Amino acid sequence: MRKMNLTREQLYNMVWEKPLSFIIESYGGTYQEVQDLLKKYNIPSPENGYWSRIRAGHIIAKTDLPYHAGSNSEIVSYEPKEKKKRIKSNDIARVIQVIRKVGKLDELVIEAKKAFQNQSKGKDDNKLISIAYDTLDINVSPKLIDRALEFYNLLIIGVRRIGGTISVKQNHSAIIYSGETLEMSLREKQNRIEKENPKYSWESYDYVPSGLLYFKLGEHSWDSKEWKDTSYTILEDKIEDILQHIQKEVIKIQELRLENQQRQLEHEKERQRKLEIEQRQTSEINNFIAIKNNAELWQKAKIMREYLLAMEESAIKNGTYDVKMQEYVEWARKKVDWYDPLVELEDELFDKLDKITLAMPKKYGW
Repeated sequence: MRKMNLTREQLYNMVWEKPLSFIIESYGGTYQEVQDLLKKYNIPSPENGYWSRIRAGHIIAKTDLPYHAGSNSEIVSYEPKEKKKRIKSNDIARVIQVIRKVGKLDELVIEAKKAFQNQSKGKDDNKLISIAYDTLDINVSPKLIDRALEFYNLLIIGVRRIGGTISVKQNHSAIIYSGETLEMSLREKQNRIEKENPKYSWESYDYVPSGLLYFKLGEHSWDSKEWKDTSYTILEDKIEDILQHIQKEVIKIQELRLENQQRQLEHEKERQRKLEIEQRQTSEINNFIAIKNNAELWQKAKIMREYLLAMEESAIKNGTYDVKMQEYVEWARKKVDWYDPLVELEDELFDKLDKITLAMPKKYGW
């Protein structure tokens, strides 16, 4: 791996004289890094299949070097990132030895170890063992039991260091931090291998432990995060990242809850406001209807009083006003006083009548 010291035009010529793999072999880096470099300096490169067609004898014109803000003699600066070394199995064993120097195992890890001892007797190394029902949510092959336990021991120490606790129930292991619960699980990835001549269609594949650990935080796919072994890193190296994620995730959960509570509060306020408006509207409509009805009743009562007075005067004038007429007029005026909303004289016989319809209320039988 060496630093590139070419002009823009020299790099352009190299790209059209040699495949990109030549640049990668000469200067290091990755295919994507070289592509980004060419894009940065606006240098065109051959399309896919260009070199195979050239080897087949085709003559293909190369794309001209386009204008660039800098000159074609500008020096292209390129120094690829240093590649990480792949982790070997003996490196993992060395890491586990370092981890074991932390001290005694946590009680939860001891319980998990006992659960594995009970379940791993006579088990095939190519089958995963789950102890989630009894203790920590772990699902690994016998070869990875020790490493899985050591990982959890380190994680539990880290969680307690930041002020968190561990909760273990049947099929549920969780980290509790700042009052929030984050479900967690540790599993070993399995590789799917196709069987030769399977007897049944549902037996087309074997599932073989891969030796790679996957740690998951979160119960659902949309709110969970996973850390895993890769060719260059192991899960144990990511514990600090996991702890930082826990703290950030809890803050995000609590902020989201506060936002939801605020939205619910605003929603409830709006609902109450609308309810109050509806109640006021109903009340005012009822009051207005009452005013309208009472005004009409009052107006009718006035007309009836005028009518009785006119009837009385007419009878006196005609000489037909007698005791019977006098009693009738007195009775009628009392009924009008019952009818008038400004008087509302009590009337034993009329009190149950509806003044608008002058009908008795309906009687319902059961």
